[in-house]
Parts: sequence; C-alpha cells; structure tokens
Amino acid sequence: MDEVCSEGVLMRFDVEALEVLVWIARTDGGRSDLAAKGTVRSVLCVLPEFARDSSLLQLCLKLLRNLSAGD
Repeated sequence: MDEVCSEGVLMRFDVEALEVLVWIARTDGGRSDLAAKGTVRSVLCVLPEFARDSSLLQLCLKLLRNLSAGD
C-alpha cells in the first residue's frame, strides 16, 4: 500500500515490511535505530489510511507499542 505523507514523502508499507519493523523494534538497539530514522513519524502519518485494513492497523499499533517501550 502506497501512501503520501504530508511532507510529500512516498512511503511503502505492507504486511511483511511492518512485521519486520515490529520484530526489529523489540530490542533497544532496534528501537534506537528506527527512532533515528523517523519511523514513529512515518507510522503516525499513514495510520489514518491503515484504519481501513485491520491487519495493517494492528501491525502499526504493535510497532508503535514496541517503539515506545524501554527507556
């Protein structure tokens, strides 16, 4: 699913990509790396569009949860 963010950045998210990001965000190092790349902002940007697809919405919420964990 392609989505254009308010900043005009084209992002590609699909189930497999989100599953990988969820897995990466389970570790301190992974969270740090994804935070440095602006992943939270990107996920929040596409979240309203993903509300139509329950599997993508669930993965986005898991990713945000994992990114918010830790310190």
